Amino acid sequence: MGIIAHDSNNIARLLLTDSEGRLQIDVLSSSPISGRFKTYEDVAFVVAESPVTLDVNADLGRNATDGFIINDGAGNFTVAISDDGATFGSAHTMKTGEVFSLTNIDVDSIKITWVADSAYRVVVMWKYKNGL
Repeated sequence: MGIIAHDSNNIARLLLTDSEGRLQIDVLSSSPISGRFKTYEDVAFVVAESPVTLDVNADLGRNATDGFIINDGAGNFTVAISDDGATFGSAHTMKTGEVFSLTNIDVDSIKITWVADSAYRVVVMWKYKNGL
C-alpha cells in the first residue's frame, strides 16, 4: 500500500508497508532543482547600492541551509547573516577572492555593505534532511 503527498515545494513522500507490515518511508523529489536554488550577482557593486539585503526566505520559500558568497571584485565589502529576517549577526569583511561558506547556516537574509567598489556572487539553497 502506498500514499503520495505533495507539499508546496514539490516534494513527494511515499509511504509503504512491506510484507511484514513494517512502515518504510522514502522521500522523493519530483523536481530536484526547482525552487531550491537562488543566485544573486552584482558585477559592479558601488556605494549607491549599499547596503543590499538579499531576502533568501522570500526567494526560496524557506531559509537556506547551504551556499556561498564570493568577492569577485577589487574592493572589500561586509556580509551579515540573519536567521529571522530582522536581526543580523556581526558583519564579516570579505576581501578580494574570499569565499564565505553558508553550509549548515540557517539563512533568512543576507546583508552586503559596500566598503570599496567591488563585485559579488551569492548562491543559496535548501536541503531537506530526515524528511522535509
